[in-house]
Amino acid sequence: MRTVRTLFTWLGIILVALALWQLAAGAWFRARAERVTDEVTEVVLAAGAEGNAYCPVFAYTAPDGGRRVYQSELCAFPADFAVGDQTTLYVDGERVALASFSAVWLWPLLLGALGGALWVIGKRVLPQDWP
Repeated sequence: MRTVRTLFTWLGIILVALALWQLAAGAWFRARAERVTDEVTEVVLAAGAEGNAYCPVFAYTAPDGGRRVYQSELCAFPADFAVGDQTTLYVDGERVALASFSAVWLWPLLLGALGGALWVIGKRVLPQDWP
């Protein structure tokens, strides 16, 4: 039966397409956004289902000259940032994103790698007669 092979192949194709879409959407956002330098003003302890994590809060000067505050969604334990650290943000209107490897590349790379592996398993690794 080719059902499992077909499932692996199509799931792999969908994940690779999703990774490419995320890369394209991120590149489009970064092309439109302005880069601003910010400073970590505090590190907030956030309790979650998987335990505690530290979320940095950034203060930056927006392109319109106003002072704004942004709490990152990328929380970590132990804390990735300390108060006073300076980083770079992408700002486009109300949308703000941290200019870091994990914010830009992590999910597209993970989705692309998983999708590529499933695609190869579905097309090449699983035997033709495997149920």
